[in-house]
Formats: sequence, C-alpha cells, structure tokens
Amino acid sequence: MLMQLLKDTRARSLKSALMEDFSRVSSRVAVEICERAGLDPKSRPALSAHRESEALFKAIGETKLMRPPTDCLSPIGEEQIVAGLLKEHPADFCTAVTRSPEVYRGNPFQIEVGLAYTRLKEEGSGSADEPVRVLRFANKVPLLYMGGACAMNKAISGVNWKSYGLSQPRGSLPIGPMVILVHIASVWVPFTSESKEAIAHYPEIIREVT
Repeated sequence: MLMQLLKDTRARSLKSALMEDFSRVSSRVAVEICERAGLDPKSRPALSAHRESEALFKAIGETKLMRPPTDCLSPIGEEQIVAGLLKEHPADFCTAVTRSPEVYRGNPFQIEVGLAYTRLKEEGSGSADEPVRVLRFANKVPLLYMGGACAMNKAISGVNWKSYGLSQPRGSLPIGPMVILVHIASVWVPFTSESKEAIAHYPEIIREVT
C-alpha cells in the first residue's frame, strides 16, 4: 500500500508526499521520517517506492505522530454507554470510558468500554459463580458469536481481576456479577473471518481494550 501511494501521488518530492497524502504529518515530522530512513526529502516519491519503501515504512513506524482525527469515527459516547447498561442491567456501580483514537496498520480506531457491577444478583446481570457477561460491538453492531476467538475477550482475560476482588481462572474471564461492554469504532474493523463475529488479535487493539 505504501509503495502504491508513493507511485500514485501528485507530489513532486518525498517530503511533500508525506505531508499531503498522509494524516497529521507536518513539515518537521516529514523531514524527521526522511532522516530516519536515510532518504533525501527532495527525492522523487516514485523512485523511493521502488528502492527505499522498506526503510521508509520502518521509519514511519518509529516516528511519533499526532493522534488521528476522529471525524471519520463514530463512537457511542460514555453517557450513552452508561445509560444503556443501567437500563438493561441495574447495577450498584457503572462507568464507561472513551479512549483517544489510535492506529493499527495505518487505520484509525477508537475503543470504548463500559462496566456495570452489582453486589446483589439481578436477573440478566450474572452471578457470583459465573463468568462476567461480555457485550462486544463493532461500529455499533453487536458481535454475537465466536467470543473466544475475539481480541476483546483476550484483552479482558489478560487483566488481573484478582486485584479488584474478583476470582479468575488462569487465562479466562473473571467470575462475578458484572457486565462489560466493549466497542471498537474504525474505518476498517479487522475481523477474523467473513462472518464478522470476532476481532483479530492486533497488539494495538488488545492494548487499548486492556
């Protein structure tokens, strides 16, 4: 994709191509990327596509960039998540957080998580001896199957819930009367298959959910 972008760009220099065809790349950052890759900022983009695309790709990954814009993403919002959870799962404690946008493989994404915990067993809220209930969403669409293969479940299982007073079998979801909602908003959701039921295990996504 990077090679194709450099071939198709209308910019006359590599520096201009980085500034015009990429998001949140300033003049200073474009020069920094070129220096990391050992490339001349004034060189022709098409020439770099053939010879130095690998070095350029590595340099982009090593350079600190601004967070991507959110105008292409559609989060649910913390207030709506809390309101939805409390409507369906009356709880003693309920909270939500909308993370700042991040990037995986050049694609912006945003993670939101809501949590509802009840001390007393409520219908539909789980029980003290059952795994927590996980509600998974991708671009506001619920994911109903293949939870065990999803990055969201993996991230939740990777948290040390014992430090929060919940029992947790090794490598599994915690046990307790709690509901966890996870939502990913992205321009390209990395599903594991065409059925679109589970999110692929990208380290960036797992880190954000955690």
